This record gives sequence, structure tokens and C-alpha cells, in this order.
Amino acid sequence: MRNPPVSSHPYPVNLDLSGRSVLVVGAGAVAARKVQGLIAAGARVTVVAPEAVSELAEASANGAIRWQQRTYRRGEVASYRLAVAATGDPDVNGQVHWDAEAAGVWLNAADDPDRCSFTLHNILSFTHDVWTNALLIVFTAYDAA
Repeated sequence: MRNPPVSSHPYPVNLDLSGRSVLVVGAGAVAARKVQGLIAAGARVTVVAPEAVSELAEASANGAIRWQQRTYRRGEVASYRLAVAATGDPDVNGQVHWDAEAAGVWLNAADDPDRCSFTLHNILSFTHDVWTNALLIVFTAYDAA
């Protein structure tokens, strides 16, 4: 593992994921949140997991993602530009991490900063509306990590 696990001087970057292949290993609630953001960014998302939450199963049925209903196969992350490990199983997430490092694939490991080569930031949405000569400002935030 890196020391410190996450850089104290990260380099902010915006990625163009339009049409790029992204692997998500795991298909629970955390993975579903990450998949949602990846789809919004235009990524071609493949989910690998034996079982999936209904949101991901529906996204697969609708053609929004590709779901391979099986366990992760060692080394398969090398076929992708970016990956997310969100299985809840430290052994599987660890294997994805080592494979991603070996292949030079950027990896976000959910809830495990030691195994992240990139992290995600919270997204803040700003909306305003003018109502009866007053400015109403509404902020909404959600955790993209």
C-alpha cells in the first residue's frame, strides 16, 4: 500500500469518459451509485457480479449497462480504461487493485483509500430561481464516491 494511502497533493482532473469502457466489480448499493455517475458521464459500463441490486438489473435489461453475472476473473480489469471495485469483499477488491496496478488502469476502490489510484469528489449542484423579488438559492449535494 502507498504511504500515505491517498496523496496529500492530488491533481484535480476532469475525465472525458464518453464511449470509454469502465469496469465496475460489484453490484450492490455502492456500486449502483457509482454506475449512475458513470452512465451520466457517457461511459460504457460493464458490471461484473454474481448478483445485482434491482436498479442495476433493470439497467442491464434496458441496455444501459452490460452485466456479466459471475465473479471477477483475475486480470480482466486490464481490458478497461477505468475501474471501480465495490464488492464489499476485501479479497476480491484487493485482487482488482493488484490487477489494475499491474495493468496501469485507474481504480477507485469503494471505502478503501489505500487501494485507490483515484478518488471521487462530492458533486454540488447549484440552482437558483427568482421569486417575489427575492433570490432563492438551493444547493443539493450527493456523494459520488
